[in-house]
Amino acid sequence: MNKYRITAVVFLTTHMFCTHASSREVEWSGNESIARTLESSQEIAQRLVEFNKSLHKKGYPGQITVCSDIYDLPAGIANGNHSYGAVCSYEASGANKQVFVCNDVMVGHFLLLDAFEDSDQWKLKTIYENCYGG
Repeated sequence: MNKYRITAVVFLTTHMFCTHASSREVEWSGNESIARTLESSQEIAQRLVEFNKSLHKKGYPGQITVCSDIYDLPAGIANGNHSYGAVCSYEASGANKQVFVCNDVMVGHFLLLDAFEDSDQWKLKTIYENCYGG
């Protein structure tokens, strides 16, 4: 077996395990929800696309390139509206900085903050107050 075939097998096996990783659940008493962090590479990639769509729709230049834990805060019903938030790298005008962003799936809420607290509870509260539901 040559090294390219071995690399392909390792990549495919690793990819299979990474896409089925379990998410971390975070309890938040603000609305008695349980949020989860996204772990699937497909979900994370989709959130980056959606964060950038929201960013551009609201008139911001640049792009969001990578995010740490992306939180999913559901609006209470199965397959209903979900709100998402994360600390991300934001590149614009040649500068790269860490920001907090959140958006929702249905309504179009979006928030970008330069100053943030890097804690689960602060992030969930900010998602709820700025990007949650209708």
